[in-house]
Amino acid sequence: MAEIDSAVETWIGVFNRGVSAKVAAESLKKIMGVSVIVAYTEEDAGLSYLHDLADDTFYLGSENDSGLLYMNVDKLIEAANKKRCKFVHLGTGMLSENPEAVRAFERAGIKNIGATSDQIEIASDKIKTIHLAKRLGIPVIPGSHRELTSIDDAKKIAEKIGYPVMLKPKRGGGGRGIKKFANSEELTKDSFEKVKADAKKYFRDDSIYMEVFFDKIRHIEVQIMGGCDEKGIYHAKPLGARNCTIQRNHQKVIEEASPLLLSKDKLSQIENYAVSLINQIGIIGLCTVEFVVNMADGRFYFIEINARVQVEKRPTEMIFGIDLIKIQFDLIRGSSINLVQKHIPEPNGYAIEFRINAERWKKEEKCFMSSVNTVTRFSPPSGDGIIVDTGVRNGITINHHYDNLIALLTVKDKSREECLQKAREALLQFEVEGIDTNIPFHLCVLENKKFINGNYDSDLVSEVMEEAYQFKRCEKITEKQIDNSYEI
Repeated sequence: MAEIDSAVETWIGVFNRGVSAKVAAESLKKIMGVSVIVAYTEEDAGLSYLHDLADDTFYLGSENDSGLLYMNVDKLIEAANKKRCKFVHLGTGMLSENPEAVRAFERAGIKNIGATSDQIEIASDKIKTIHLAKRLGIPVIPGSHRELTSIDDAKKIAEKIGYPVMLKPKRGGGGRGIKKFANSEELTKDSFEKVKADAKKYFRDDSIYMEVFFDKIRHIEVQIMGGCDEKGIYHAKPLGARNCTIQRNHQKVIEEASPLLLSKDKLSQIENYAVSLINQIGIIGLCTVEFVVNMADGRFYFIEINARVQVEKRPTEMIFGIDLIKIQFDLIRGSSINLVQKHIPEPNGYAIEFRINAERWKKEEKCFMSSVNTVTRFSPPSGDGIIVDTGVRNGITINHHYDNLIALLTVKDKSREECLQKAREALLQFEVEGIDTNIPFHLCVLENKKFINGNYDSDLVSEVMEEAYQFKRCEKITEKQIDNSYEI
């Protein structure tokens, strides 16, 4: 193992923003002999981790002048060279699954705390990983299983596999660029070209493919760590699984560890499939393999590999009592995977994470609207079994340049029932003024009977929004009736 000499300062570049940068910098700061340089833009200059966690910072400029500065590899390599960084952590999004970006760092002599460029090239190509899964006998969702060449090609496959279908970018993540089509009338040449254009915009690759759209699913992700043993032989090991079924616009909103209503046998089979996939790629460090369960027949299917640490990692950390980024760094530096695994305790308790977004939930219109304004008060909850990951503090202006995630609230307790109660109390204590958040939505979820008993699927967000809408209408009707009786 390439040990870090605590007497010699080793610099690591953290090149992401918001919650992603905060959690990476916080974990790396705990490692003896490591100092952290964090890049930032003018719009992010007040974020708390720049002042509380960074040993040094690097100014990238203003997004109003240049745009997408966190994606500017040349600028980031300049920042890394400034402190002679030996390592870089690209966080949980942005460039973390961009093989060209990682390759540029590798050419500059800077090691990515994550997968290599060649491994990312394979893992981020969803069509390649589908074929890899098929070769291993792992179920995959019916679809094209290849790049679509034209609208006629897409329509022909859709007729064969049956509507509704989804068009998906070959690369990418975060739910971006995915579009559902209910019938052949919706799947037009213009809509086909729009999906290709979005894929090009988000992921610099306009390749798209098709899959059947399941109406009701449960979404499961398996946390994997990979590394070599004392003999240099590679192994992938599971670190439990998470239930990330509650999503909006294909983006995870609530995450639970561990998955509910999944038999031990089925969970073990899913974990074994995930391990066999990663053993084929040989990713050192951390990655996640995602599956969906079709609620219509109970069958599960592989969907994709994330060759990076996920922003939703905290529930796993809390039930195992570990720091995944530290484990990732140890494995990257050559620690034996057997030694790492030896120090990982058995999972204990239950944990749930809530994505706190800067957005107003418009119940009457059953939609969310982004909230762009200055935070005048930000007072997150605290206490035993409560963690809030955020870069926000009083006076920060939430702007339109980035996604609207402002915090992740994760709670842990002995059981799911106790966890839900603690989560409700924490959300009620979470004070944010100056901007709107989706905290009221989360509180409604915690009152939903399906969520309470754990027997929910991907329709839960729509159901909660409809329930709240009907309740609001009932309130208005009651108020009107009272007013009328008063006038009489």
